Amino acid sequence: GATLVALIMTGCGRAPVSTTDRPRLPKTSGTLVLEGLDRPVRVVRDTWGVPHITAESEDDLFFVQGFVQAQDRLFQMDLWRRSVQGRLAEVLGANFIERDAMTRRVQFRGHLDAEWASYGPDAKRIASAFVRGVNARVKQAVVDLPEEFLLAGWRPELWRPEDLLNRTDAFLSAAGAQDEGRRLAAPRPSQDP
Repeated sequence: GATLVALIMTGCGRAPVSTTDRPRLPKTSGTLVLEGLDRPVRVVRDTWGVPHITAESEDDLFFVQGFVQAQDRLFQMDLWRRSVQGRLAEVLGANFIERDAMTRRVQFRGHLDAEWASYGPDAKRIASAFVRGVNARVKQAVVDLPEEFLLAGWRPELWRPEDLLNRTDAFLSAAGAQDEGRRLAAPRPSQDP
């Protein structure tokens, strides 16, 4: 992560961009104490950095899965959530207002209780455990903001289980609907016989 950015920036003839004098990477080795776990959980990252989680309960397993996913991808997760909620303009500017408006128009999720029930009896419990893990990382990140958020100029927000129900089809629908609207609004050649 940080090394790659430094190499790319140096290769462009510029000094590496850094907002601090120390790396802002999450702790991925040693022991972490996380509030919200019932029992100790073991996370082993393989050669490629992929986390392998061993837990005594499903709730602890999914809590830690949310935590390590947020360790690795919090900025990407935050951007994805904003994208499918039609909230990109809040952080990326006015160029995204039209796209956000279209996303919000095409995104109707219906009643949440019915949607949760369609996934199975333990889906909401699993999603809630996952989100508690994500939020444990968000709370750490707000105190020691990751480099991506510093450079982008915004802070991550806490998650809700319902945020996991937002689908990328809202993004695809919004993009497709925008393109279709532009196509229909474009001038057409005369249809004279």
